Amino acid sequence: MAESVAVVDAEFRFVAVNPAFTRMSGYEASDVIGKDGSIINSDQQDEAFYEKSRKAMQQQGCWSGEMWQKRKDGRDFLCAVQFNAIVEPGTRKRLYVVVASDITDRRRIEQELRYLANYDTLTSLPNRSLLAERLSRAIVRARRQGSRMAPAVPRPGPFQGHQ
Repeated sequence: MAESVAVVDAEFRFVAVNPAFTRMSGYEASDVIGKDGSIINSDQQDEAFYEKSRKAMQQQGCWSGEMWQKRKDGRDFLCAVQFNAIVEPGTRKRLYVVVASDITDRRRIEQELRYLANYDTLTSLPNRSLLAERLSRAIVRARRQGSRMAPAVPRPGPFQGHQ
């Protein structure tokens, strides 16, 4: 299986991980079992983000989204994550199955393509495509606000003109 799979308990401590988790994070099962899931939290998102996702999991039984994680070697990686609550047979304890895919390279490529579509590679200046997009947004905003994009320039009257 290419996706990382981990099982965490109600206190978000690791119970089990698959080999893909080890390949993705660099952590062996023995490094994480029994430890809080925050061991792999990245500094790219604040603690409030992680707490909010945990609360959503507890209240709704599921959560999905993108989450920055930290490998054992300290490098950050972006994951598409899905959490689902399950009940452990026999004990009736609530557990969460966490399935994650590393999307770091995909996001980097998307950003590079966006840059190439909107900026000149030689000069790094905005290109015609970006100008057209921004101009279009400005026109829509001006129409919504009932305003103009530029101040009106007074036209010379019949007795005013260039001398």
